[in-house]
Amino acid sequence: MVAQLNGKVMNQLAIFFSIFIIIKFVADVTGLTQSLGMYYLGTLSTNIAYIAFGLAVIFTILGIKKELSKYAIISVCSAIGIQILYAVVFVILWVLAGTP
Repeated sequence: MVAQLNGKVMNQLAIFFSIFIIIKFVADVTGLTQSLGMYYLGTLSTNIAYIAFGLAVIFTILGIKKELSKYAIISVCSAIGIQILYAVVFVILWVLAGTP
């Protein structure tokens, strides 16, 4: 018998991975993961974040087909939006100003 995931479980997985991405991003920005950069753990941490982001998007798209959940879409969009907002506000404006 083939096990199938229903739309509610897919949306819950999408929300879980989105929240994981947000927590990891906050940990990166605050410097909690800075000590991981000494070894290969820094790249491993980044790769885990990319995989989690991909899974969040995949589960959101698959969950939309079976059951529409606005919370899954909001969580994925907020995870993307927070990172874009950080890049625009801090990084790009810092580079344009030329001073730290």
